[in-house]
Amino acid sequence: MTISKKGDYIEDKWKREKKEFVKLHISVDEKSKKVVSFRITKGNVHDTKKFGPLVKKAASKYDIDKVY
Repeated sequence: MTISKKGDYIEDKWKREKKEFVKLHISVDEKSKKVVSFRITKGNVHDTKKFGPLVKKAASKYDIDKVY
């Protein structure tokens, strides 16, 4: 007799591959509601890692007063 967790049964019965996903990081002009810059990364990249580059890219094309 073996003791197993419910999760073990489910994993054995319904084996699923771990899905990878992508993330879309965007910066938007508040007044016009237009996307001014974006980056697409793997799903495990944290938003704070792309915040600086998004603002720099937007600042090269637009006059930025505030960042929220």
